Amino acid sequence: MTRRLIGLVGLGAIVYNVLAGSPTWDASPRGAAVLVLTVVGSVAYLLRLALRRGALRLMAVTLLVMAIVGAVVGGLAPGGGLTFSFLAAFAAARRLPAWAASLIVMCAVAALTITGLTTERLTGLNVLGLSVGLAAATLGGLNQAVRRRVQEQAALLLAEGQVVMEERARSAALAERASIAREIHDVLAHSLSGLMVQLEAAHLLLAQAAEPALVAGHVDRARGLARTGMEETRRALQTLRGEPLPTADLLGELVEAYQADTGCPGRLRVTGTPRPLPAEVGLTVYRVAQEALTNTRRHAPGRRAEVHMDYQEAAVSLAVTDHRSVGEQRPAPKPSAIAEVGGGYGLVGMRERAELLGGELTVGPTADGWQVNLRVLT
Repeated sequence: MTRRLIGLVGLGAIVYNVLAGSPTWDASPRGAAVLVLTVVGSVAYLLRLALRRGALRLMAVTLLVMAIVGAVVGGLAPGGGLTFSFLAAFAAARRLPAWAASLIVMCAVAALTITGLTTERLTGLNVLGLSVGLAAATLGGLNQAVRRRVQEQAALLLAEGQVVMEERARSAALAERASIAREIHDVLAHSLSGLMVQLEAAHLLLAQAAEPALVAGHVDRARGLARTGMEETRRALQTLRGEPLPTADLLGELVEAYQADTGCPGRLRVTGTPRPLPAEVGLTVYRVAQEALTNTRRHAPGRRAEVHMDYQEAAVSLAVTDHRSVGEQRPAPKPSAIAEVGGGYGLVGMRERAELLGGELTVGPTADGWQVNLRVLT
């Protein structure tokens, strides 16, 4: 509304300037022509004000009429009539494609040259100066168009950047939820597996009317497993929040627990210079060692276990090996039905953990047993 009001005031100023500087209408045919052309230019001007920005074809026609009418009026009676041409050149460069704006300006220059030189109201120098003015108005419109496009692109980039930031935040939240779900799943899988083994053993002993002390021992171990599972869940959540793990100490606890549960020898060997590990790396090393020792319990009972952690310059490696005893010549016996109940994280879960950190997990036989190898960059 404000733009149109300003446009109407500008039109009144243009018409007043033309009438004030033109010859008497009754005495001069040129004056009548100027009056008619001024009316036509004013109508085209008003139509341009009423047009929507999307009506480019009609806008191009109205601007062409304004440019030619203003140039002819300027050639017949130099003065305010040329304002129509200047406004048309500016608006065409601002709103229309470059080729359309160029065509409108060239038509205006041609009309101004022919009319001004024919009526001898303008000299060649006048025509040149006014043509330069039209070119300047065109450049001003182009500058406005470029600035508007830059602003629109900046707003678009800002909106796209906001969307990208929101998507990143959403992806980070989903990744964090997936990590938490994976950790809770692994802890529950390991804890419930051990619980099932101990409870199944207690059930079998009760069915066989065994000594209460034996049954109570399995129940106590089940309670210990439940308590350990809660501690590991709390530790996993703390690690996901960025708190580092005392990895070497936890590995020592795993080896001690292996010896206490199985009665078989276990050994932890640490080489290199110990240092704090990133939270996810330390948790992965701990989980892989835990699963490897669990698999040794289940699939190779009675074997000696060795855990070797090596701190390297830009990585950390873990090797969990079980060794056959001197007199054991055959493969380890098939685990009992109790040992087959439940399961830990499994090789697939361990490998997924390693790959998520850009590490590598390999599993295979050795000369006297089985070995799980993990290497993760730090």
